Amino acid sequence: MAAREGQSWQEGNIPRVDLGNLAQARGLEVDFRVNSREVPEERDHRLRIMDEDARHARWRISAVYTIAILAVLGVTIVCTIIVLNPDSSPEDKAWARPILAATVTGLLGFVVGTKVSTE
Repeated sequence: MAAREGQSWQEGNIPRVDLGNLAQARGLEVDFRVNSREVPEERDHRLRIMDEDARHARWRISAVYTIAILAVLGVTIVCTIIVLNPDSSPEDKAWARPILAATVTGLLGFVVGTKVSTE
């Protein structure tokens, strides 16, 4: 059984009514509104919770980035001191050079690979 024009299977064969045509035929105007059942206090509370969650997420991300930057900076400084110090042993320089090279390579790759906005 096929649905007739103006009907669909999802509507359970309930005919559609075009309120615009119905109102124009009677010289009326149709005003359709959808109002939220959420009271302003609930909305404000929900928005406050969302704001606190976002602030906490930003703080966590900032903390992780800060710790990572400080760790990389510390390792870079230690390796640079070992490589440049004439009193360092060849074994120490042997492991410090590749770490320093990897750090410099990573930083250059980050700088070159970062998209620069011209806005």
